[in-house]
Amino acid sequence: MPNDSAVITSIMSTNFPSYALEQPTVTICSPYKVVKSRVDEFFRIMTFDSDIQKYELEQTISIFAHYLQRNKPDISKKSNKSVMIIIMKWTDFLEKNYWTISDFLIFHHQPCDEFILKCYVARKPTICSDIFRVSKTRYGLCCSYDYLQTRDALLLKVNPPLKKRRNNFRQYNGLFEDGITFLLNLSHQNPIYSSNEYNAALVYLHSRDDYPFVYTNAAWISSGIEMVYRYSINAMVSSTAVKNLDPSLRKCYSRDEVKLKFFDHYTLENCNIEADMELMIEKCNCLLTRYPNQGFVKDCTVYNSFCYHSLGIDYSFYHKKFVNINGKRMQCLERCNYVRHIPTSNSAPIADPELNSYGVWDDIKNITGLALFSLFRGSTESVVYEKTLTATNLELIVWISGFAGPTPQDRRDFD
Repeated sequence: MPNDSAVITSIMSTNFPSYALEQPTVTICSPYKVVKSRVDEFFRIMTFDSDIQKYELEQTISIFAHYLQRNKPDISKKSNKSVMIIIMKWTDFLEKNYWTISDFLIFHHQPCDEFILKCYVARKPTICSDIFRVSKTRYGLCCSYDYLQTRDALLLKVNPPLKKRRNNFRQYNGLFEDGITFLLNLSHQNPIYSSNEYNAALVYLHSRDDYPFVYTNAAWISSGIEMVYRYSINAMVSSTAVKNLDPSLRKCYSRDEVKLKFFDHYTLENCNIEADMELMIEKCNCLLTRYPNQGFVKDCTVYNSFCYHSLGIDYSFYHKKFVNINGKRMQCLERCNYVRHIPTSNSAPIADPELNSYGVWDDIKNITGLALFSLFRGSTESVVYEKTLTATNLELIVWISGFAGPTPQDRRDFD
């Protein structure tokens, strides 16, 4: 492979339209909760050996939920013996009723429409259930929204005027018409168990092809806060000459060149996750609930805990990983063409009634436990760079988001 001296970097354009590149998916995860209404329904439909068993399970469901939420049921020597017995009893009870761990988590999942109260796309009120879908992440079941498709459809319609307000984010004035805003209910709602003692949610910004996991951009938003996400786009586009090379030389894969077993699309993130999944299935014959699983592999329980901990997967996020594709061991590499969405955030308290984006508080008397999240693209234009690898006649085009052109730091980074 050529060294750095063989690379020539030149600028091709400063006004490539950002909208032509892939836009992000937004995934919002509320704290995992076990609320009383769902618990009552659960104990109503289940079959018990005795009233004593039912009572014991009712009294210990919060302990069981806590271990499930940690995504790695622990039955190590350090665990309290009485707690281990509780987890085993719950595991045996679910298996006897033909329930998996995933079934239990799905049953107690908070619906998206209870968590996301109002949605605005391009400043237009939108029914949240029409644009959000339930998705699985490392953090559990969450709510995802594909920004580009819905936004562009609604931009074709007439947008209502923006309510006059004091704008604490003056540098973003006038840009919200290209964005989205969600009103979130982060209150605990008197849960029997909550994974987070604070009213907070986790927001992922990622490619729609990626499974949100370790490397994904994420931030916490707490109640009483209006958070504004402004994102830029970094992307890599490879020439035909690059695609014609052997992957071992170009060190990247085309979009459909590698077919993963557990994911619809190949990405470096998905490949790294699949490598961990293959190892866990081979060694433990199960998968933790943090991984995508269509039911072909059983869920790991406390009885698999010793096996899981022996693998050391939690400490290998940034190691080189390999997957088995059609009997061939292949290293996980980046795609030749990829997009990165890089956010910067600002936040301010929403206690001031003048800070009322889009008038969302107009019909709400009590804002306790509520938060407002807005996302928009920070620039409509991108800077285009061309990389020429003179040693092998390769041409790479790098798209870097910007307003007018590269900064001095950009020039240093790409020279």
